[in-house]
Amino acid sequence: VQTCALPIWLAQLGLGLGRSARRSSLVTGLLVVLLAAPLLMGFNALWGAGWVFVTGELPVQDVAALIDGANGLEFLPILLLAGIVIPFVEELFFRGVLLGFLEVRLGTVRALLVSSLVFAALHGLYASGPIFALAIVMGLTMVRTRNLMVPFAIHALNNLIQVLLLALS
Repeated sequence: VQTCALPIWLAQLGLGLGRSARRSSLVTGLLVVLLAAPLLMGFNALWGAGWVFVTGELPVQDVAALIDGANGLEFLPILLLAGIVIPFVEELFFRGVLLGFLEVRLGTVRALLVSSLVFAALHGLYASGPIFALAIVMGLTMVRTRNLMVPFAIHALNNLIQVLLLALS
């Protein structure tokens, strides 16, 4: 007898949960961001300094060019894309599909490492170190909670913070 996977997906997305459970998942993601942020930001700074030392070039950030000159209503679509749409799609694929697929075949640790490496590699060489560290954090929260809303909240908050910091710089 084959069962429908839809209820499992709804539960992983937090959609099969009540309002308080969804809120709890988002709060958990926020707490992880607050606790991990100093380590991730420190690693990001060291990675950037190492990049400049090794290559002699300042890191290029595609998002910075997009943000430059945007103000008011022009900035809103950037925030929506970077803070909601892109994190949701990436988390759905990388933690919702790929991690689960690999976990069955490789075990949790290898699946976490492989999915995080793929995620980091797709974000470009300069960002691969910090993104890999963030992907490990998001993957660990997915493995621990089995709720996609937690890594989504981490990803969304990270992206929003990065976009706002770039806009302010």
